[in-house]
Amino acid sequence: MRKVKIGDVVEIRTRKGFAYAHYTHKHKLYGALLRVFNGIHDAPLNTYEDVVKQRPAFSIFFPLSAAVNKKIVSIVGNVAVPIAASRKVEPPVIRFVTGTVQLLEQEGDTRSG
Repeated sequence: MRKVKIGDVVEIRTRKGFAYAHYTHKHKLYGALLRVFNGIHDAPLNTYEDVVKQRPAFSIFFPLSAAVNKKIVSIVGNVAVPIAASRKVEPPVIRFVTGTVQLLEQEGDTRSG
């Protein structure tokens, strides 16, 4: 079992190739915050510094340790978090919606339940 560390570069193998994310923060309630980057690469990358300097497509809280232990994703390197991405992160206000409520909202019904 590998312990994940801030700065770890995450490789995500897909049917189309390899995608990359960067572990930048740990939140005590939401867990690992990943910056996920655009682009699918035909072959695994050998260096990651240029990838983590890119603007991410999105950021997401993700159960990184569990995914690594289950071999869903791989840690392939560790790169310092860029200064622009290293500031303290306050999690956004998250609205949890069940499938039933989503369906009702899509049909114009504003009932909650």
